[in-house]
Amino acid sequence: MKIAIAGIGGVGGYYGGKLAYAYERGGQHEVYFIARGGHLAKIKENGLILDAVDGTYTCRPKLATDKPEEIGTVDMVILCTKSYDLEETAQSLKPIVSGNTYVLPLLNGVENDVLLRRNLGKGKILNGCAYIVSYIEKPGTVKQDGGNCKLFFGGIQEQVEELEYIDEIFKGAGIKSNLQRDIDTAIWSKYLFICAYAGITAYYNTTIGPIIKDPQNIEMLRGMMTEVEQIARKKGVPLPDDIVGRSMKLALGMDYDASSSLQRDIEKGRKNELEIFNGTIVRMGQELNIETPFNKKVYEGIKNRL
Repeated sequence: MKIAIAGIGGVGGYYGGKLAYAYERGGQHEVYFIARGGHLAKIKENGLILDAVDGTYTCRPKLATDKPEEIGTVDMVILCTKSYDLEETAQSLKPIVSGNTYVLPLLNGVENDVLLRRNLGKGKILNGCAYIVSYIEKPGTVKQDGGNCKLFFGGIQEQVEELEYIDEIFKGAGIKSNLQRDIDTAIWSKYLFICAYAGITAYYNTTIGPIIKDPQNIEMLRGMMTEVEQIARKKGVPLPDDIVGRSMKLALGMDYDASSSLQRDIEKGRKNELEIFNGTIVRMGQELNIETPFNKKVYEGIKNRL
């Protein structure tokens, strides 16, 4: 199988690195990296160094490039860019995507498959999410130091049986792959947690520790999660009955100094995913006639600071 990884940051560097390392010598599968800048230059020079909890790997793709057209048509492309770059990235991938190419986004957000169908207009669009803490430590090196590294994916139009081969490829590379019959449940379950956690840490511009010391903030966090749950259920997503309780338990058990990428990006004045998180919930609430006062407070409060 010919596989391209678009975006070799924390997520793409880990999963793409695992795939490249596993299949470099086997010849059974070819792995290509789409990266840019100094990071790409170092990968071309030395391979990608993946410093993971389970070991350090030198990962050498078949080709690393910033020009997708150099790769040619692929059997699968895995998108690992930031969510706000999805539409631009989709346009750049058109030269390598055919009607039979599987396209798997591993991005934040709950509308990635919809946006891909709109912007690609071809390919077999899947959806997925991952539980991982990883980042570019320096050009050419990706460090993974948290998360259980589980990857969830599935299709909407495709039957699950068609995707079992991809699941085998992932597992053969040491990836904790979980093929889902209803991928929306996995995506919204993660989104419910990360949307509230990212939003509240960005709103108060601090780590989770000081926030959850205040009972009022705990209720605010719970309220944000409940609003996401209400929207998901209105859309027909079969979330677990105790999803808010489970997510609150996870939040309250986090390290005192845990921060979100949204909080860090806003603090440093970088492009951020506010619209992907709380902005999306406010918009969907308006569309579905569901009140979202907690997410609206966070969204508007942060917008007024930007």
